[in-house]
Amino acid sequence: MKDARHLVVEEPDGSVAIAFNEDVPPPELPPEPPRTRVIHRVIGVKYDRTAKLMSYALSFSSLFCLMYLDRIVDAINTLLICATTVAIHTENRPYSVIVPTSHGTISLLMVVPFAVLHMWDQVAYQVGCVVLCAFSIRTAEDVTVEHLEEIP
Repeated sequence: MKDARHLVVEEPDGSVAIAFNEDVPPPELPPEPPRTRVIHRVIGVKYDRTAKLMSYALSFSSLFCLMYLDRIVDAINTLLICATTVAIHTENRPYSVIVPTSHGTISLLMVVPFAVLHMWDQVAYQVGCVVLCAFSIRTAEDVTVEHLEEIP
């Protein structure tokens, strides 16, 4: 009891008091709790410059065919290549890979019917779209940005 910092002292009249011993040092503070680290990641896709230039070339050829040939197939091709061009130029969006993948698959599936119908201009265009989509997906780079935030 002599090493205690605080003692309860009871007076003869029944009252209670707390005694304080200054010779005893105060207890050490508990260690600080570990800080929690939170990592925020923004994942995106960056496409190659050559893929962007190829998408421009196919966009212009598709618009040319739409204006001068005026077919439904050309309208569908224009819609698909415009969506692919926008997706290739959009960075820091991980879901932008979906559009070139879908467009490449559709174009690959359309090569056979156009070849059977002897629409060789459309076969060449669809093969160009397949090459563009495969090249853009193959050369795409993942972009990762890490931000550390410490929460006390």
